[in-house]
Amino acid sequence: MKKILLSSIIVIIGIVFIGRLSYLQIFSFSPDQLLEDPAIKAIYDYPERGYIYDRNGKLLVGNDPAYDGHGHTKGSKSPGHR
Repeated sequence: MKKILLSSIIVIIGIVFIGRLSYLQIFSFSPDQLLEDPAIKAIYDYPERGYIYDRNGKLLVGNDPAYDGHGHTKGSKSPGHR
């Protein structure tokens, strides 16, 4: 009797867990939640590069940060536009 009771309790708990997980995955999921999730945050961390020297010890390339950006004002045309 104890063996059957223990087995049935384990099966019932398993069914409850599977039902709850399927409910969370299928019915309460929306793709917009991924965008609003505060636990997921995109952080762009660019690595710093080392110095490059020539064979005489002269510095060829340093480690200065460089930024690239461009913009268009009203009425200006992009370089490839004809």
